[in-house]
Amino acid sequence: MIEPTPSLFYDCIVETFPGNSAFATRAVSKVVVVDPKDKFCPTLCIDGKGIIRVNPQFWVKHIRTKQDAKLVFLHEMFTLYLVIRSL
Repeated sequence: MIEPTPSLFYDCIVETFPGNSAFATRAVSKVVVVDPKDKFCPTLCIDGKGIIRVNPQFWVKHIRTKQDAKLVFLHEMFTLYLVIRSL
């Protein structure tokens, strides 16, 4: 099983934005595995401070490859961007 580590998410950013890898060090500050019953994070969540919260039940069920992790993570990154942009 692929593990939800900061380096996994850094790699996803660097692969997606190869010319701006410094962005990766600011985008992800840490990864926290939440309680599986967490009502606020049933999947994978990221906040404005770069803290990624991972629900282990979601992760085990849906994330089998680095590409799976990358798709979910980038979805969250762009959602966060749109929320911040609308403020």
